[in-house]
Amino acid sequence: MRHLVPSLGVLVFLCVSMSHAAHAATVYTTRTNIDTTPSGAEVYLVDGGSEKLLGISPLAKYKLPRGIVQLLFKKEGYDDLKETVEIGRTTQSYVFKLTKSIVPATLDFTGGNEVMGATVTVDGKVIGTVPTKTQVMPGRHQCVVQKEGYERWERWVDAVEKQTVTFDVVLVKLAATPGEALVTSNPSGGEVRVNGAPKGKTPMVVEGLTPGQYLVEVSLAGYVGFSQNVVVESGKRTVIDAQLVAQKGDLGEVKVITTTPGLMVYLDGESLGAAPVTKSDVKPGVHILEGKSADGGSTSQNVEVKAGETVVVRLDTNAPAADKARVRVISSVPGAQVDIDGVKKGPSPFVADGLDPGTHFVTVTANGFSTWTQTVTLKAGDNEVIAELGQSGRVDIRVKSGQEADIFVNGKAIGRTPYTGELPVGTHNVLLQRGDGKTEEFRIAVGPDRIVKISAAFGQADPNAVPDNTRPMSWSARAMPAGTGAVDVWAGWPYLLNFSAGGGVGSNIDLGVSARFAFNVINELSATLQWTFVHTRTVAASVEGGIGAGLGTEERNSFFFHAMAKGSVMIADKAAITARVGLLAYTDRVGPEATVPDRDGGARMTLGFSVEAKLTDDLNGFLYFDGDPFNDNRHLYDVSYLSDPKMYGGIGVAWIF
Repeated sequence: MRHLVPSLGVLVFLCVSMSHAAHAATVYTTRTNIDTTPSGAEVYLVDGGSEKLLGISPLAKYKLPRGIVQLLFKKEGYDDLKETVEIGRTTQSYVFKLTKSIVPATLDFTGGNEVMGATVTVDGKVIGTVPTKTQVMPGRHQCVVQKEGYERWERWVDAVEKQTVTFDVVLVKLAATPGEALVTSNPSGGEVRVNGAPKGKTPMVVEGLTPGQYLVEVSLAGYVGFSQNVVVESGKRTVIDAQLVAQKGDLGEVKVITTTPGLMVYLDGESLGAAPVTKSDVKPGVHILEGKSADGGSTSQNVEVKAGETVVVRLDTNAPAADKARVRVISSVPGAQVDIDGVKKGPSPFVADGLDPGTHFVTVTANGFSTWTQTVTLKAGDNEVIAELGQSGRVDIRVKSGQEADIFVNGKAIGRTPYTGELPVGTHNVLLQRGDGKTEEFRIAVGPDRIVKISAAFGQADPNAVPDNTRPMSWSARAMPAGTGAVDVWAGWPYLLNFSAGGGVGSNIDLGVSARFAFNVINELSATLQWTFVHTRTVAASVEGGIGAGLGTEERNSFFFHAMAKGSVMIADKAAITARVGLLAYTDRVGPEATVPDRDGGARMTLGFSVEAKLTDDLNGFLYFDGDPFNDNRHLYDVSYLSDPKMYGGIGVAWIF
């Protein structure tokens, strides 16, 4: 017995331990309903790193372990979904919504050699250069390809899932803007050739040159020919200044002598040294010879040099008056006439001594060039004025009737007709204004060696034209000008939707067509003609006639003729207020709900008005109202939900074109 007691103790201990172990290993579950929207998804139980497939949704009363569990749902075409739920003791139902997977579309941009390297932008974002591909979400996208020197390429695409859209981009070269060349020479008057083609004499502008390389040549008798290869760029001016060199044996010589010790000599501003001095190889023409002494004295002369000759000049100077001014006038056109304060002085270059300091008027003129005038302020001592003369052409401006008119060129008054004078080479706006305020404007191009003639007609005004305010008002009594028109859209009653289109076809005549829809009751088409017999700036009066027909359900139809008289008050180009008196004659086949048998006919008179006003440059807004106070109902409209209201109206917009 003493051996049996320990054995029983061990046995009890083992039984209790096994019971506890069995209890610890027990997993409690709860029946759970699981479904997805849409159904048919694979349902997995996630445990740590493993996934156990439970089945395909919907799962009914599936035993899930109690506590916190994680479920994974997979379905082709939908994003994977992980959800964490707590499983309790009681049966629960879960429905999980799956999100449809969106597969991007692919845009593929390719093209020829001229497209390679072009920048590609999708929806305003640069995505690379051709060739390139990019993925976008389904929907509408803007695609732009740009490259310098080519027109912008743009397409809109409606992309679909999984779709690959390939663009074979073709770029169109931009049309090159012509350039021009300004050709000058010293001396001027040289013959200009561009790529061998004669163009005229210097100074001149050669216009309309396609961008590229050109050979420009300038030749003048007695001078070595000049040639230069130049590149003309798009929209730019290239300047060629040909400094012509006299041919050998055609140069002159200047010899300067003096009694003034240490006199420094200058020829056209170039120092020759102390006198006596000789300068050979001097180009024929007029030059300025100046002398300056050490005590501040100065003198100058205009010297004419001739080819093959030597001119001897004596220069002597005294100290200058401290309160006098000296001015040297240089012109871009050698030999141009110089006037100072209205007094002719001589050909340029020219030096004038002994002038009072202060304001003086210098004018330089040369044949074929615009007159150069400038107010200059001279200080005591030496001054210099440079006159840049531009080429000019002649104009002859007159009025056919012989009347006088003020002339304005580019907004500046230049005189009265008849007028003959010069204008700078180029384009100008010329405005002629009579004493009564009437004007006539011209756009002219002035060139050298030719005369532009202007003959203003100031033609008689069209007696039928409406002065000042000519904006089309399609509902007014004034006919629209020939060539203009309007499309009207409005809502009203009993015709719920209405359209019309028309325009001016001649003096004071409008033609138009219209469509009116009362849906299943009656829908009508008609044509109208309006004649305006009175129109001024503020009032207009017209008569209008039209004919039309309509069809509806239940064998309804109608035929009608209408006439109308209209009178309008016009408020500048802003609005029109119109009174309307109309007569309508009709014959209708009425519907089965009408209170009269089969066909109904008659006539009615309407009174009304319309108001139309400008909204934008292209749109008018309008409303109208017509009433019939004298007649019975028109039975065409007798249906369960509609009857003749005897008052008609609408509101809408008119597009003017």
